[in-house]
Amino acid sequence: MRKRRALIIVFLAVVLLGGLTYLAKRPGFPQEIILFTGEELNLEHFWPLPVEIRSSKETEILINGKPVSKDFKPFTLTGSFSILAESREQVSLEFRFLRIINPREMLVNVLPTMEVYPGGQAIGVLLNSQGVMVVDISHVETPQGKRIFPAREAGLDKGDIIIAVDGREIED
Repeated sequence: MRKRRALIIVFLAVVLLGGLTYLAKRPGFPQEIILFTGEELNLEHFWPLPVEIRSSKETEILINGKPVSKDFKPFTLTGSFSILAESREQVSLEFRFLRIINPREMLVNVLPTMEVYPGGQAIGVLLNSQGVMVVDISHVETPQGKRIFPAREAGLDKGDIIIAVDGREIED
């Protein structure tokens, strides 16, 4: 009777630990995230038990508003949780259950905030102070449906700059 009870307890423990490990390792939990400095990311993920998290180095990353350190600290991550990156860095976060199951690692890359200011010369556009550039040559269809290329027949080619027509200077 005792052997049978012991076997049942061992079986249930194995099933429980295996089930928790499966829940923690199921798809949908990112292995890597990229954030900009000051950006907060909300993740939807169900953790059935309290989880402990530590970082690979001293960091300025907050999970649910709580700082992460190099030592395992308990976090409650039921439903959704947020990750806030306060400085530029690359750090690995390690998640574990019950002080023994290390199911996940997440690499967090924090990039500097970037701002884009329009200005300067646009890519692929040549600005000239004189003349007009031929950017493409196209056909013209005659009333009979025939395609002709008058610009090409006149000797114009893509990239040419026209500065005058019939002796008159072209401005725009």
